[in-house]
Amino acid sequence: MTDTTSKLRALFLAALMVFSVFAGTVALSGSVAAAESGNASDIGPVFQGEQVEVTNLSGVSNTTVESGDILQIREGLLGEGSGELAATATVESNGGSLHAVFQQGDTEGLSASGVERYHFLRVNGENIEGSQFEVITQDLSAGEYDGPYLTNESAWGASGVTITSANWFNQNRGPFNVTVNSDTLTQSEMLNLFGSAASAAGDESADPVRLTVDPPNTPGPSDGTSFGVNFDNTDLSTGTYNFTATSEAAVAEDTFSLSYEDPEEINVDASFDQNVYREDIGDQLRFTVDLTDTSDAKVMVDGDGYDTNITVQDGDDDDNSVTVEFNSYNAGRTGDIVEPVDSNGNDAASIEPGTETDLLAGDYYLRPGSFDLTVIADGEQRDVATMAFEARETTSISSTIAPRGASFGKVSEFVNGTESQTVAVGDGLALEVEASGLYGYLTDNSGLNNASGVELMLEQQNPAAYAQPKSFNTSNGNLTVMPDASNDRFFVKVNSGALGVSAGESYDVTFEVDGDKNPYVADGETETLTTSVSFVERSISFDITEGAYNVTNDANAEVRGTSSLAPGSSLTVRAIQGGDFLRVGDSVTVGEDGTFSATFDFSGQDVGETFRIKASGDGVNTGDVDAVFSDTPEWETQESSEALQAQIDELETLLNSTMDELNATESMLEQKNATIEELEQELNETGGASQELLDQKNATIAELQNQTEQLNQDLADAESQLLNQTTTIADLESEVSALNLSTRKWEAEASDLQNQTESLQSMLEAKNSTISDQESTISERDSTISELESEVSDLESQLEDAQSTTASGPGFTAVLALVALMGAALLAVRRQQ
Repeated sequence: MTDTTSKLRALFLAALMVFSVFAGTVALSGSVAAAESGNASDIGPVFQGEQVEVTNLSGVSNTTVESGDILQIREGLLGEGSGELAATATVESNGGSLHAVFQQGDTEGLSASGVERYHFLRVNGENIEGSQFEVITQDLSAGEYDGPYLTNESAWGASGVTITSANWFNQNRGPFNVTVNSDTLTQSEMLNLFGSAASAAGDESADPVRLTVDPPNTPGPSDGTSFGVNFDNTDLSTGTYNFTATSEAAVAEDTFSLSYEDPEEINVDASFDQNVYREDIGDQLRFTVDLTDTSDAKVMVDGDGYDTNITVQDGDDDDNSVTVEFNSYNAGRTGDIVEPVDSNGNDAASIEPGTETDLLAGDYYLRPGSFDLTVIADGEQRDVATMAFEARETTSISSTIAPRGASFGKVSEFVNGTESQTVAVGDGLALEVEASGLYGYLTDNSGLNNASGVELMLEQQNPAAYAQPKSFNTSNGNLTVMPDASNDRFFVKVNSGALGVSAGESYDVTFEVDGDKNPYVADGETETLTTSVSFVERSISFDITEGAYNVTNDANAEVRGTSSLAPGSSLTVRAIQGGDFLRVGDSVTVGEDGTFSATFDFSGQDVGETFRIKASGDGVNTGDVDAVFSDTPEWETQESSEALQAQIDELETLLNSTMDELNATESMLEQKNATIEELEQELNETGGASQELLDQKNATIAELQNQTEQLNQDLADAESQLLNQTTTIADLESEVSALNLSTRKWEAEASDLQNQTESLQSMLEAKNSTISDQESTISERDSTISELESEVSDLESQLEDAQSTTASGPGFTAVLALVALMGAALLAVRRQQ
């Protein structure tokens, strides 16, 4: 299956492949044919639909090849299985050497995009070592040059068509044939139009003609890739004629048009595709000039003391327009100021010599503002527009990670990474800086850390004791600047594996634009962005609560884990039992949250069986980890354990809270007991003074009540006076305001008095409570006295009885003494009251 590992390996493989051709041209009688030819282990890139000859098959090292064997092209990567069958050819003997030829029809169906573009050779059930190759698509292009052809012209080549294939010739291929067809012209008319450069490709009137495309700058009738035409050699009417060019060497085609016009009917025009073009100062601004019935024009630039003329010329790409990049940083100074934006390289743009304002004498830079654009074609002004340059900005900085081996060769690969400040050593790392106004000069590493005042630095946060912190900038070959000017940002690709950083190290990343050096930041000011990056060990682990890892014995059993590797990194999870592979899971990838999950069919296993699991990938592994088949997966065991721990934590919190409350209650009781003791002490000290204090409080309350009543009366009097007054509204409002102020003062005083009253009332209630307690104590003592009086009365009665019996019997003196003692006690009690 297609996965991230395959893609990354494919990209790495593509970078290592040597794009060369081996004995690539086979001459056929009366025509040109192209073929890729090479040893089984030396096949270069193959064009889709190209004839491929594999030679020296007798030299295959890992299997024996014989004549009559079937050689296969398999789609896939060597080392990743047997791949998928894509094409076959029979091995034949050729002068004692074994070879096989895949015809164009055999290779037309080979995939030429994505990771599926990688193929290898297989014979007799064995993959041929070193036979990996890439299939690519021929990039055929065709377009009119110097059109239109005019009715008053009669020369060959005044205009024509350019046909070429950059990647074909970049692979050192030789000439190739194309067929040219038209829905409106016959073969005979096309032969007359293209002249001796064309030959018939078929015998029918509707058949195409054939042209031979030579490498650029090859002398001959076609002048390399350009084919002149002569409409004067035909009976064709004026108009536009459409054609299709189809490669006979590979699967490729393109369309083009040729124009035949009367000069009296030509209407030259030129216009801008927008009214206003906006860009930040210091960047390159793009504008487009659309051309009609002409291939060239002049654009005049004027504003803020700067002016220049730009000559633009449309190539032969049939788009009738020229897009120009204007470098606002270089304008008026030095370096390239304008450049055409053309994927085919046919358009042209240049400063007209002697027209640019000479501003090199001073430290001149274009400033934010507007500049007029005027386009002139065929000597006349055709259109106007405006270039508006705005102030630049420094916005943000962040870091992106990707799996180890990610090429980070283009912006889309940076964007598809994962934003993170933690990176495993060796993984892909890119720093993204969003800032505008830099891209007139920031094109590579040389645009940073120089006289422009724009710098990017990595400095270690945590150096070892007594060690100097490590630091890196873009002068280091392991940091590569990649601008993305259209989105006002640039990336710095960091080769962390070669940079010399170690796990555990953290770095501050700082981007600065220094106003003392940069013309677009004020002198004395510095714009700064910061972030940080931490490097960690490359690691993979299974999340185990304790003991062996629990795996369910069902058809969709999961094994989960975590990894420090970048999201998208590919891992393989294996289950091992008794030294043999029990199962090998499908390749899995690390998720955005650093986790992974592999699925196995363990429906044939029994609960309690033990085995081992292992995860590996990108140069790191877990080692063998004990596992056991269970009814409950590991993460549910973890969840139960976590839930139990949460309950324990909750109970501990409740216990601590309860103890705190008990301690607080005990402290409060101690304070209340102390208060009671103080009250008792105060009661003992004040004695009977409580009633006097109560009288004082009552008097104070009465006084406060009188003051409150007086205030209310004063308020009523003020209201009455207000109603009786006959003044103007303004006077009334003034007096009302004054009275309201007085009222608020009186209310405030009343409120204060009321608060004092309530406070005194509270104190009085507390004293009354104390007096009540004293009265209760007195009542209890009165009860005791009453009991003692009763006992004394009884004793007196007994005494009288005894006296009536005898006035001087034994014990009479003792009884009298007891009575005297009790009487003295009673007297003492009454004195205490």
